[in-house]
Amino acid sequence: ERTYKILKTRIDQFGVTQPNVQRLDNGRILVELPGVDDPDRVRKILQSSAKLEFWEVYRNYEAYKFLEAADKIVSRKERALKGDDSTSSAPAANLASALEDDTNTASDSTATIETPDTAEDSLMAALANANTNTSEDDSADNLLGDSSALDSTSQLTESQYREQNPLLSRISLSINRETNNWSKAAELGYVLSKDTAFFIKYLNDPDVQEVLPSNVRFKWSYKSTDDDGLVLQLFALKSKQDGRPLLEGDVVSGAMTTIDPNGDFKVSMTMNKEGTKAWKIITARAAVNQDAIAIVLDDKVYSAPNVQGEIPNGRSEIYGNFTNTDADDLSNILKAGRLDAPTRIVEESVVGPSLGQAAINSGLRSLALGFMLVIVFMILYYSKAGIYAVAALLANL
Repeated sequence: ERTYKILKTRIDQFGVTQPNVQRLDNGRILVELPGVDDPDRVRKILQSSAKLEFWEVYRNYEAYKFLEAADKIVSRKERALKGDDSTSSAPAANLASALEDDTNTASDSTATIETPDTAEDSLMAALANANTNTSEDDSADNLLGDSSALDSTSQLTESQYREQNPLLSRISLSINRETNNWSKAAELGYVLSKDTAFFIKYLNDPDVQEVLPSNVRFKWSYKSTDDDGLVLQLFALKSKQDGRPLLEGDVVSGAMTTIDPNGDFKVSMTMNKEGTKAWKIITARAAVNQDAIAIVLDDKVYSAPNVQGEIPNGRSEIYGNFTNTDADDLSNILKAGRLDAPTRIVEESVVGPSLGQAAINSGLRSLALGFMLVIVFMILYYSKAGIYAVAALLANL
C-alpha cells in the first residue's frame, strides 16, 4: 500500500497526461504511461528507493591507510589464485610519507554548500591513460600522483606493479600534482568504471574486512567525472558506532529544483524540526576542521561538500552535475518519500506506433505501384490517346 502511494505520487509529478497506476491482485503494481519517450528515465523513477543519508567522510589520507592494508591482503589472494605460493608481499607505494599531515590539509576555499572542484585535468589524464596507453615498459607513476612519491616502485613495469599492488594500481589518488600533497576534496581517488567490480569484490571480502575499521564504508560517486562515463570517484565514509549514518533522509520535509549563480541545477532540501536541530549540531561540529559531509542517495554519493560553517536553518543542497530533468526527478522522488522495500520491474512492454507506421508505408507503396501500372496500361492499350489521357490526368491532379 505504501509503495503504491509513493509510486503514484512520483508518477503524478512526472508530467505525463493521464497516467494509469493500478494495484493488481497478485501483489504487483501496473504502471502505464502514455507518451513517454525516455523509458530509462521511467525505470529510474520507479526503482529508486530514495534512501537518503548524510555521512561523515574520512579524509583521503586517512582512507589511504585502509586501502593500503587491504591491498596487501588482496595481493596475497591474487597470487594464490595464480598458483604462486609466495606469501611475501612487495611494499606498497609509501605515499603517506610524501604527503602533508592532517594539520596542513584543512580546506580553506570551499563554500559551505558547494562541492570542491577536484577533477584536475592532469590527474584525470593520468588515470585515463593508465589502462589505455600503457605498455610493459611504462612505470607505475602513470597511475598515482607524482613520481617522487613512488621511489619504491618506480623501476617496476605496469604489469609488475599491478600484480604487487592490485588495488592501488587501479586507483588514481586524489593528489594535487603541483604540490604533491593530498587534495582538500573528500574523495579518496578516481577509478575506471570497468575496475569497480574488482574493488567491490575485494573490499567486501571477509579477510579484507578484518583489517578495516568496522565503521568504514566505501561508496562510489553517483555520476562519472568524465562525459564518457569511464571514471568514478571512490569515497570512504565513516559510520556511527551503531553502523548508521549521521542523519537519515526521513527528516527531509521538502525538495525543489534551483539554479546556482553559475547556472548549474541543484536540489534544495528543507528539513523538519527534528532534522533542523540535528543538522545544526552536525554541521557545527564538522565546521571546526572543515570536514566533509557526504550526501548519499541509494548508496551513491551525490556530493560531499566541506562544511565551512554551521547551518542552522535545516536547508542544504545536493549537487551532481544535474540536467534540469535530473534535478526535477530527484526533487520529486525526495518529496514523494522513501520506499521501505525496493521495487523490481518484473515485466515490461513498450507499445509504440510501429504497426500503424508500417500500414501507412504499405499503403503508400501500393498506391504508387497501382498508379504506375494504370499509366503503363493506358499507354500500351490506347497508344497516343492513352498518352493524352495520362497527361490530362496529371494536369488535373
